[in-house]
Amino acid sequence: NVLSNDIYLIWDGLLNDLWAVLKDTLDEKTMNALLEEQRAWITMKEAEVKKAGEAFAGGSMAPLVSNQKGAELTRTRVYELAVYLGFEGN
Repeated sequence: NVLSNDIYLIWDGLLNDLWAVLKDTLDEKTMNALLEEQRAWITMKEAEVKKAGEAFAGGSMAPLVSNQKGAELTRTRVYELAVYLGFEGN
């Protein structure tokens, strides 16, 4: 559980670092649109993480599964946002 949380935090840190670069790089119109998209993504991610953990509610697997889902979704989002900086592929 600790390691899965660490992995999730690494991807979340990368997402935050990337977001800071995007704020300094993108024009205001693009950034505002991306901000709205990001807010929707966060809502979706939180719901999916909760749903993943609920399958093991009360069990020791719940944090592991939740962290894995959060890391997976955040990793995917990092790659989606990296496209705005000219990076492509996973």
